[in-house]
Formats: sequence, C-alpha cells, structure tokens
Amino acid sequence: STKKPVIAYDPYTNELKTKELDDLKDMVLKQRYGAIARSKDAKNYGILIGLKTGQQRIKLSEDLKNLIESKNKKAYMIVVDYFSPIFLEGFSHIDCFVSTACPRIAIDDYLQYKIPIITPVELKILLGKISWDMYEFDEII
Repeated sequence: STKKPVIAYDPYTNELKTKELDDLKDMVLKQRYGAIARSKDAKNYGILIGLKTGQQRIKLSEDLKNLIESKNKKAYMIVVDYFSPIFLEGFSHIDCFVSTACPRIAIDDYLQYKIPIITPVELKILLGKISWDMYEFDEII
C-alpha cells in the first residue's frame, strides 16, 4: 500500500533512510498519476499478458477486458513473451496499454514508451471503479 511508511537501514553506514524513499515514492506516484491522465481519452486498450512464468494472469486480463468493454470501449488481449517500445508501437490502433505481466514494466520503463502503459489498479482508477485514494502498487502474488 502507498500509505505505509517506507524505511531502509544501511548496515554499513548505520543509517536509517526515510526521507529519500518518501521523495522517491512521491515522484513515482506523480508519474503514475500522469500516466493515468494521459490515458483518460483512450478508446482502444491493449491488455498485455506475459508468457513468463508467474506473469500469466489470464483471469485478471479477462476481468479487465470486461471492465473496459462495460465502459463502451474496445479491449484487445495481447499475449507476448517480450515487451519493447518498438514492438508496442506496431499497435497503432491502441491508445493505452494495460500490463498484467510484470508490474515494473509500467513503472520503471514508462518513459521509453510513446503510448501510455498503466497497471491494472491504474485502469480501475481511470475507469472509475476505485478512487485514487485506494491506489496500491500492483504486485504479482
């Protein structure tokens, strides 16, 4: 959850770090809010399903497809083994991608992609299913 404090202890310097991590968390949340805002006019969504072990969240992908279609928008399920900006640019009809594979794709690599990539939680915020206050970083369990 984004509401929990984040701390790190460096055993070599005997320092406890909180401010730097809070600043990083705030920066990432601002970036994610921007990704959601960039996706607000999207009509065509590509739901990215990874083939790597542990990243094949088919049921979640189907649920997201149903949510998107319930808002009178189009959803395409795209199964891929490897994500790259060049590969995704080939889907010129897609306005926004939703990554159900590794959550870090949307967060760590977001600047590399011309088309916004959001997480399942961010899609639910975008489509009004949950509020921004309920934001939690996506994780694969």
